[in-house]
Amino acid sequence: MCNPSESENGENLAFDLEQAIMSCWAVTEDINLLTERLVEVNDLDDELANALIGIGVLHSLRCEKLLSLFTKFLKQKSERAVEPLDWDGEQSL
Repeated sequence: MCNPSESENGENLAFDLEQAIMSCWAVTEDINLLTERLVEVNDLDDELANALIGIGVLHSLRCEKLLSLFTKFLKQKSERAVEPLDWDGEQSL
């Protein structure tokens, strides 16, 4: 499942979420492994093989999009966390 574990602070939550996103890629690997195995034993017709390959590609694209959005979110979060400095080098409120 692709659910991040609950964490007490945001930093751990971000790490847990990243790990959950990365574990989602295992589904793509499982689909590819199953497809390869069924092709090896000649227990898969071309139409079904192509469908499984397509599902694997689509799932991989979804994972890439999810990771990209997560990366953008972290970048936005870090940019907002930086407090602007005033002319004296003190953090402004």
